[in-house]
Amino acid sequence: MTIELVFTDYKPQTHDLNLLYKQACLHDARFKIVFPQETEEEKRLFIVLVKSYIDSRYKMGYTIAAEDLQYLIDKVLLLKTLTESICLEKINKFTS
Repeated sequence: MTIELVFTDYKPQTHDLNLLYKQACLHDARFKIVFPQETEEEKRLFIVLVKSYIDSRYKMGYTIAAEDLQYLIDKVLLLKTLTESICLEKINKFTS
């Protein structure tokens, strides 16, 4: 959502992680490294992320494998760092 807001001045009213990820990648290809989906395992882990985004809030007793959780923590931290960097680059272009 942050990328869309900084790049288009529009905050999407969606929580669809697939759509938000695709939009971020369209604005800057560097996002493609965050959640690659080249292998079956990478695809599975992205699905885990999407499902956990909803299930962890609404399903009592939701669980996730420790290995999957660590992978996703690392990816979300990368996403946060990359988002900050790319947004600052874009904002600096507005002020120069």
